[in-house]
Amino acid sequence: MEELNKVDSFKLLMLKQQVISQLNLDYQEQEDSFESSQEIKSYGYKFLKSNRGVEINLHIGESIWLSVYLKKEDYSEDDANDFVEPTFNLEYWLWNNGYLFKKNPFKLTTYSTEFEQQVLGFFSFLGKVFKYKELKKILDGKIWNDGYFDWKDKGSYPVYDS
Repeated sequence: MEELNKVDSFKLLMLKQQVISQLNLDYQEQEDSFESSQEIKSYGYKFLKSNRGVEINLHIGESIWLSVYLKKEDYSEDDANDFVEPTFNLEYWLWNNGYLFKKNPFKLTTYSTEFEQQVLGFFSFLGKVFKYKELKKILDGKIWNDGYFDWKDKGSYPVYDS
């Protein structure tokens, strides 16, 4: 399946997922396409509510993987400082909060060899993760977590079996 077909298929499959509709977030009818490097093309999809958001990025390169960011949309200038954006990477948050996985759940080949089954497998994983008590509170707008990540601490990076 060529890249654009995968992008279109991903979007169609993503928008049908119950985990997405249960968040009660509005899909922003925009798809950001950006080159993260010469070998990797990325596509971003944003879902927002008055005070929270989820951004899902599809990355296509030698392999295909996803990144998911949770966003706080209702912060004021007093809340923000020069070093912390009210956004955190879900993969790193899971790792730093003790949710460890043998295989990388953000890499689509973890789930299957068929693209559609890979996408469905990922959203099944995401549905389970979004039910975690603290993440549910974050997604419901009841609490916020700055998603601490120490770039110098190698223990902060998720490590998976190959």
